[in-house]
Amino acid sequence: MKRPLAMNRVDRELRNQFKVLIEAMKVVNTDREEIPYEALNRRILQEVTDKPILARMISSRAGVGAGESLLLVACCYLDLDTSHDVIKSLIQAYPRALITYSENGTPLYMIANHPQYCTLMPWIATNHTWILDHEVDKDRIQSAVFAFQLLERYIRRRGTSCTATTVINFFEGYPRALKQLDRFGFRVLHKVLVFGRECEVDLFKWMAERCPSSHLLDIRNPEGSTPLHLACKKLAEHKGNDSSEICKYLIDKCPEAVHVRQTMGNRMDGGSASIHTMRTTNYLPITIFLKNVISVSLGRFLSVC
Repeated sequence: MKRPLAMNRVDRELRNQFKVLIEAMKVVNTDREEIPYEALNRRILQEVTDKPILARMISSRAGVGAGESLLLVACCYLDLDTSHDVIKSLIQAYPRALITYSENGTPLYMIANHPQYCTLMPWIATNHTWILDHEVDKDRIQSAVFAFQLLERYIRRRGTSCTATTVINFFEGYPRALKQLDRFGFRVLHKVLVFGRECEVDLFKWMAERCPSSHLLDIRNPEGSTPLHLACKKLAEHKGNDSSEICKYLIDKCPEAVHVRQTMGNRMDGGSASIHTMRTTNYLPITIFLKNVISVSLGRFLSVC
């Protein structure tokens, strides 16, 4: 895809049109009565439809730093409830604008962090998957970062627009994120158990169903804990029904997990197994616990004989 186009490389008419749209978006944010959002939205949609090159332009001079694009300014200034179509239109006209860096960051980073605009992330994941694979700045443009931001925003209830459906639709559009690590070495199966006091049972099950059972033994966080370790730890700390349900689900799906020990680096011994943590909670129904432990132990015995 073509690189951003500095506005001093286009003719004066187009340059003035671009500058007027930029200024209009900034003005409307400070004086809503003078220029209604709806009218401005219609104007942007019409002008970008007629001249898509406007979405590719940036305000900096050629070869002189990063500048503002229409998409960046729209993310900063437009009304959240009425401007989703404008944002989508600008992205469709020039998707690379999502990852064009400026002093304010990238539009993609801003959208993922915004309590309302974050609902656009599933649409971006489905229609512009390559954007999430493209790393411009590893601290900002990284698909795993966006996945964890959405997950945390939903679980911690930061903003009313991000729902479980938003999160699931994002991962359906970009399933690769289910396997990626964040900068600390966590995967989403760990984070969904770490964020918040209560566990998100349905969301966790949806994610776990997309992982082979054997992977649940290998998916570890930096402390060497598997998802079952974390679920048992939360069960011991809070004794909640949600944690208990996740523990039972994981044991049913992968009984061998109860014997897996925590690891730190290359140290494979000395860490506690999930079975030890469950034994101290006195909360998980003993029939479920014994049924699965005996099943695993008997299977091991028969495999040796």
